Amino acid sequence: MIERKKAVEWFRRMVETVHQGLLVQHAGGSLPYPYRQIFGAKDYPRNITNTRKTSETSPHAAVKHAFDDCLLVGIYIVQDGEVVYANEKLAKILGYPKDQLIGMSPGKLFQLDHRRSQKAAAIPPVHEARGIRKNGKVIWIRRSEILIAHRGSPAILGNVIDLTPKKRLKDVVWQSKHELRLLSAKLLGAQEQERKRIASELHDTVGQYLSAIKFSLDNVNALLEDNQIASGQRSLRAVIPVIQEAISEVRRISMDLRPAILDDLGLLATLSWHCRTFQDIYACITVEKQIELQESDVPGGLKTAIYRIIQEALNNVAKHAKADRIVLRLRKIDTAVELIVTDNGWGFDVSETVERELRQRGLGLASMRQRCEGSGGAFYIDSAPGIGTIVRAVWAE
Repeated sequence: MIERKKAVEWFRRMVETVHQGLLVQHAGGSLPYPYRQIFGAKDYPRNITNTRKTSETSPHAAVKHAFDDCLLVGIYIVQDGEVVYANEKLAKILGYPKDQLIGMSPGKLFQLDHRRSQKAAAIPPVHEARGIRKNGKVIWIRRSEILIAHRGSPAILGNVIDLTPKKRLKDVVWQSKHELRLLSAKLLGAQEQERKRIASELHDTVGQYLSAIKFSLDNVNALLEDNQIASGQRSLRAVIPVIQEAISEVRRISMDLRPAILDDLGLLATLSWHCRTFQDIYACITVEKQIELQESDVPGGLKTAIYRIIQEALNNVAKHAKADRIVLRLRKIDTAVELIVTDNGWGFDVSETVERELRQRGLGLASMRQRCEGSGGAFYIDSAPGIGTIVRAVWAE
């Protein structure tokens, strides 16, 4: 509210300033190219020797005060090819102390599109350009300029709006949409691959067991019809181990899809079971669990996401990291739940791996981040060749 009142007051001052005739548009033609000597002596009378010596008690102090109070845009005045006035907002945008901007050439502060720099007519009064900060960093700006009379001499009045945050946000949104499209396509492909895998397992294992059971029961039925009861009983007893194997196989496939223990006993018990199973398979990798919360500290909607992220993180270590130690830490910090998976493996270049994963239809890092962010969390990966990897996910209430 205070900032809004200041902006309204600034606008009121500007209206009064224009009304008093202290700032008027010059009667000259269209805006010339501002990065070279633009006014010839024969075109306009010049009297700018006292530009920076005029007392603040002059009427033109009203213009200065009005510009100084502007909170919305950077404002500058260029006269005789150099900056003679700049407000605090412009100094903040360009990273200079305000007094250092005075006397500088606009060409050192702003860059136009090189394709337009040859023709003044090609430069519109309002245009996007690149600003050069004091530290050399290039930023995107929107700039507008008009020709004015300032203290009896022609000058250029310009204003600048910093577009860098908007451009950066636009790039982030575009990248996110691009990754989301790629991830969606990969998820569809992964879904089909998973269906194919499950169908193959059901056919090759459960299907074979069921066929054997059916054959055995047909044989038992034939024996019983011939009154060979003893033989029939032996055949029935032989079927029992086959049925037990079929049950075990169905249980294994079901656990791969979603562990029943997650629903029955909760997340912490499921993590203990998964870590034991992981170490049984990868005996050369030690998993250290640091569980620093209670089951009730984890919201129900997060339990599946946390389990899947841990599952994928451990799988990535086993396949790629060449590590012999993993530290799994799950804790509560104030109202947030934090998951950290650390390994002492080879490590990798994060940006390069993410790009390669997107190109090659990988799902490891992308799926972990998608699960984390999709459940309201923030996902981080810290890794470099030779130093191992830290996967961190945080869910704040």
